[in-house]
Amino acid sequence: MAAPATTSSYTVDPIAPTVVADLQAVGACGASDALLKLSLPDGYLSAATVPAALATPAALDRVVVARAYTVKIVGAKDEPDTPTFTGQYVDSCPRGAAMVVSVPETAQNAIFGGLLAARARAVGSAALVTNGRVRDVGEISEFDFPVYASGTSIQSAQGRTRVVAVHVPIQIGKATVNPGDVVVADANGVAVIPAARVEEVATLARTLATVDDKCMHDIIHESSSLQAAFAKHRGGAKSAAAAPAPVTTK
Repeated sequence: MAAPATTSSYTVDPIAPTVVADLQAVGACGASDALLKLSLPDGYLSAATVPAALATPAALDRVVVARAYTVKIVGAKDEPDTPTFTGQYVDSCPRGAAMVVSVPETAQNAIFGGLLAARARAVGSAALVTNGRVRDVGEISEFDFPVYASGTSIQSAQGRTRVVAVHVPIQIGKATVNPGDVVVADANGVAVIPAARVEEVATLARTLATVDDKCMHDIIHESSSLQAAFAKHRGGAKSAAAAPAPVTTK
C-alpha cells in the first residue's frame, strides 16, 4: 500500500487567493519593498537562492508563495541537552507549506537531497527554503521541486548535523521566521512576511509595483528620463497606508 500523501500533525492556514495573486505578481523584490515601507523586521533570507545547478528556465520563472513550516537544524554535537527530533522533518510538512530550514552557517554538508525531494513532492510541500546546502541536484531537477538554498554539497548530514525541532520560531541571518509566516521566493531571492501583516504587505506591494510600471512605461514609450519618470509618478504620491514614495533599484 502506498504511503499516505501526508502524515503531518501540523497545520497552516490557507492564504487568500487574492493575496497569493498579488504576491506572485510582485515577487520577492516587491514584497521586500513593501516590508521596507512598513518598517517591518528584515524579512530577507540572503543565503537562500536558486542554486546554479538547479537554475533551469522553469526554476527561474517560478514564484513560490506559501506558509512556512519551520525546521531547526544544529551541528551534531551542538546543544547536547536538546534531544534530536524523532522522525523525518519532511514527513511532517503540511500540504502546501514551504519547508524553511535553519542550518548553522558553518555547516558544509547537505541537509536535503533526492529522497527528501521525492517525499516532499509526495506530501505536497511547496518548496525548500534554507541557508544550508542540498545535493542530488539531478533528482531534484527531475522532480521539479522548488529549492532555494545557499549552494550544493556532496556530503550527507549523517554525523554532521541533526534536526532538533520543527514548527518553532527559527533564525536565519537577521530574519526571524515563525511557523505560518508567508514565504515569497523567486529567482531574485526569498522574503518572509509576518503572518499578521501579509494582507497589508501584499496590497502595498501591488501599489508600489503599479507605480514602477508607470515609470517603466514612460521610460520605454515616452523616452522619459529616470528623474522625470520618478518626479511624475513618485513625487509626493502616498499609498493608502500613507507610506513614502516607493524606492527600488530598478
